[in-house]
Amino acid sequence: MRELAVSLGVTRDVITSETRSLSTLQNALFSLPDLPQNGRIIAVSEGFHLPRVWASLQWAALNDNRSFDIALSNSEPFRSTSPNLNWPEGAMVWREVLATGFNTLRAAAWQIGGIIGTENRDDWLK
Repeated sequence: MRELAVSLGVTRDVITSETRSLSTLQNALFSLPDLPQNGRIIAVSEGFHLPRVWASLQWAALNDNRSFDIALSNSEPFRSTSPNLNWPEGAMVWREVLATGFNTLRAAAWQIGGIIGTENRDDWLK
């Protein structure tokens, strides 16, 4: 996505890319050091995934006392199946619905872990 943005005229100095995460929640949390304290950011992901990206970034920002105006851009048109897994049409939508619910529970557990002083809770967001 970085190279596509550059090819479309975006300068490299305004692009961030986080590579440690294993989940959307971790990506949002681990991206914070590279993002401005407040202001506008543009998140790029697949169309079906954008609502969860937005929610995850809002969650991470709130946990760091930040506020972002988040613009969303899809990297490809909405797809309703997984080409690598041979899932039936519409399966990606249901997968995303389930993943959103699961993320809500993991984020809540992460919050509670912080309240009770649990260390290394970022692994809970995988």
